Amino acid sequence: MSNASEKLKKINLKQAIKAFTLVWGLVFVIILSITNIGLNETFEWDEWLVSSLILCGIMVFGLLMGESISIDKQKDKVGGLYQENLTKYTIKLDSIKDKIIHFTQFYDWFLPLDLENKKVQYLIANSVNSQKAQDIVKYCTINDFEDLKKHAIEKKDGINIDKLLDYEVDAVKEVLSGEIKIKVSGASYYLDAFSLSNRNGVLEQGDVFERQRKINRTINRSVKIVTSIIVSITMGALTVTDFMNGNDATAWVNLISRITVLFTSLLSGWLSGTIDVKLQAGIIGHKLNILDLFTNSYDQKLFPMYNEREKAKERYQEYIKEEQNKLEG
Repeated sequence: MSNASEKLKKINLKQAIKAFTLVWGLVFVIILSITNIGLNETFEWDEWLVSSLILCGIMVFGLLMGESISIDKQKDKVGGLYQENLTKYTIKLDSIKDKIIHFTQFYDWFLPLDLENKKVQYLIANSVNSQKAQDIVKYCTINDFEDLKKHAIEKKDGINIDKLLDYEVDAVKEVLSGEIKIKVSGASYYLDAFSLSNRNGVLEQGDVFERQRKINRTINRSVKIVTSIIVSITMGALTVTDFMNGNDATAWVNLISRITVLFTSLLSGWLSGTIDVKLQAGIIGHKLNILDLFTNSYDQKLFPMYNEREKAKERYQEYIKEEQNKLEG
């Protein structure tokens, strides 16, 4: 029953939005028709500027309010994607609190593997054979590049790599020269649900979500501002003659345009806020995936685990031995 009522609410909301838009569109068409509106031959700059500023103010107000209300509603929605991911993340983080001291070691171990995978995927995307791409990334350095351009080569463990084809040269050069890099947010980014990324590989996905959030807001707001300016210019350039007093008709036109701008701004802000919360939910889901990867790697002992003090002690003992060897030498 609850799912049915939820769907009904969504349908009613959509229908209400469409009905509102249709009604105001019809009203606007009627006023345009009966008031004989046309282009104003004596364009008043001051009047237009005031009208435009009012419309822009209404637009900004509606956009920000719509965004704010939408974000609050979507974040607090019980059973919603954001709350679901946040709950899972919190439970996961709490369940591994005795292991979390080793997360930095996992991160340092996984980072070069992620970079290696990114390089392989880049070569494959540039039409390099999958096996060939893996062997180049794993066994070759920039010193092998000139030889690869001329002939097949043999690397350690009897691994043979075929000569580069013409269309493979540029991509392989980029990879071997270190131009393909991985931008990451640091280990601490994954240990807090609300920390922000400062930086594509697995570890880079956080930055992708952050950029999508910024793009969503920037494009949405820019389109809205430009639309409002165009509307205000159009309204300011119109004049009313015959049938009714010009000032009365102009007031009606202003009322309709401002209500329309407010409503569309609220709707635009609402949609922008909804997308933003979905992206935030995706960010938390991504962090959860990394914690799952850490847990699996920890349980299978895939990366070296050590105590920092013990490691420091080992290095100090190595240093003492080196100094003793120097003295004996």
